[in-house]
Amino acid sequence: MDHGAWALQWLLHVAVLGPLYMADQVAALGVATLLLGKPSVVVALAVTWWLVRRDLGAGTGSGAARDGYTHSP
Repeated sequence: MDHGAWALQWLLHVAVLGPLYMADQVAALGVATLLLGKPSVVVALAVTWWLVRRDLGAGTGSGAARDGYTHSP
């Protein structure tokens, strides 16, 4: 499910920046690029982190250890 956060981020980029690029709206493209750049990556990272923590069960150890899988030497 965490791939959805990244897919949504890039779909948003294409949906917003594509038309601005095609319309040669340089100033608007610059502003949109700044707003959709690092802030959207931070949001996607936060969503991914939350989803992974939720799926693993925060504070219960790694998924493999929690599920009873052990490493045999």
